[in-house]
Amino acid sequence: MAHEDKQIYRFGDFTLDVGEHRLRRGNEEISLQPKTFEMLVYLVERYGRLVKKNELLDTLWADTIVTEGALTQCIREVRKALEDDASHPSYIQTIPRVGYKFIAEVEEIIAVAKEEEAVEEEYTAMRVRVSEEEQERAGGGVYARQLPPRPLGYSL
Repeated sequence: MAHEDKQIYRFGDFTLDVGEHRLRRGNEEISLQPKTFEMLVYLVERYGRLVKKNELLDTLWADTIVTEGALTQCIREVRKALEDDASHPSYIQTIPRVGYKFIAEVEEIIAVAKEEEAVEEEYTAMRVRVSEEEQERAGGGVYARQLPPRPLGYSL
């Protein structure tokens, strides 16, 4: 059974859920245009590192010819969504004529898809069934061998 992980980042009051294409501040969902969302994800994934303008243009607009103005507008939209001030940034620092750096502390969370919960339930049910069968074979006595807990990284 394949397990699909989805990437979630937390910074400041924000939660960025890449798999669900969502940005939230607390319980409030913040709407972003697709390219603006991609820009935010790209910077957050490289937090603490200078990302040059050419790298952003080549990556986010790979098949499109755009000017630096499109990049600047996209950064402006990201800052607006984050309520970030370009002159006193909390999230995105501009390195003049070079690029941008995501400067906030980022917490990376890997959320396992719902399938993992189903596997855990199935494993627990199997443990109970085996224990019940062993108890019956033992004559209904007190003896019932418990299976060990599921080891880390275990998958069915």
